[in-house]
Amino acid sequence: MTAGELRRRMDSAELTEWMAYERAEPFWPERIEAMMAQQTALIANIHRGKGQAPFDWRDFSFSFRLTPEQKRQEMAARLRMTVTAMTGIEAR
Repeated sequence: MTAGELRRRMDSAELTEWMAYERAEPFWPERIEAMMAQQTALIANIHRGKGQAPFDWRDFSFSFRLTPEQKRQEMAARLRMTVTAMTGIEAR
């Protein structure tokens, strides 16, 4: 659909409603990230040690709005946490 078609089919009030809905229920990359984080938390919790606090899915989620360097650092930290959770060995 082109921008012109969109303007003819949807007024600004409806567009504003869709924007609010998308913030509350992300459509694509954020939703996939959340689903993957939930699955990762499930696996990490299955393999966590006795007495270890359970993981939350947010422990394995990161924002797509980070800079590339922040993403790299965040992903490395999450990977270390996952390895530690699954093996019991402190990842460096």
